[in-house]
Amino acid sequence: MNDIVLKKDEKCFVMCDCYGHVLFLEKDEGLTYFSVYETAYTGGKLSWYERIRWCWNIILTGKPYTDSFVLNNNKSKELANFLS
Repeated sequence: MNDIVLKKDEKCFVMCDCYGHVLFLEKDEGLTYFSVYETAYTGGKLSWYERIRWCWNIILTGKPYTDSFVLNNNKSKELANFLS
């Protein structure tokens, strides 16, 4: 199975090995944006509490992702060197 879910232009989705999270990477004007999304699917049906919690988080923050951080080109290259 291909772990890179989608790679197009300057955007890429990478599925976590636990299949509970997705990493979204986007390059724009010398910066790299990393956003972590929870897939919220673990094989079972979500409880009403979990469904409301997910909706409420999006209503409050306007963002469906768990966390986000930004790296400039130099830090992105350092990260790439560290990972390889």
